[in-house]
Amino acid sequence: MDNILIIGKGSISFKHKNIIKKTFIRSNITHISSRNFFLKYKEFKNKKYKITIIANDSTAHLKVLKIIASNSALIFIEKPISNNYKKIENLSQTKFYKRYKSKIWTGYNLIYSKLLKKIKKIIDDKQHGKLISVRCAVGHNVKYWRKKNVKESVSVNKNLGGGVLNELSHEISYLIYLLGDIEVIQAHSLKSYFKNIDVEDS
Repeated sequence: MDNILIIGKGSISFKHKNIIKKTFIRSNITHISSRNFFLKYKEFKNKKYKITIIANDSTAHLKVLKIIASNSALIFIEKPISNNYKKIENLSQTKFYKRYKSKIWTGYNLIYSKLLKKIKKIIDDKQHGKLISVRCAVGHNVKYWRKKNVKESVSVNKNLGGGVLNELSHEISYLIYLLGDIEVIQAHSLKSYFKNIDVEDS
């Protein structure tokens, strides 16, 4: 029986758990909070896992990764990999990353949708001629998106990895998938709705 580990008790972790139950019927699932994982990390470090899903706060993703990488066959990290881009950049230069990168996946799953694959084929085959311009827009009202008190949610807390760039980054992912690497010429982020938060919302 395969061992599967899910770290984090947010809503997305329960979605992963339900999918795993349906996909890997004969599996032993351990679903643990981030706090309890760090309290008992030696216990998990000494056990082999077929899949580990890192779905706790993004501020702790890399810390969990370093603990669990050597004994997990496949590691799925919820987006973003970290709320600290410098740490990601530094990690990508290490022997640790080069050793384990082939088994690390991140939760940018929209690129596997049939619709986006069809759009990519249309672009690549130039079925309507050469693509010269793209406009992409996304928006959510966080008041209706998060069930609990908005000001307590990940979305609007910097120390939990919130902010619009971290929360709504699927669009960046699938634009890279469709068009190739992006060269950032100019970018703006600001607070347009919530004034008393420590992250950008636009």
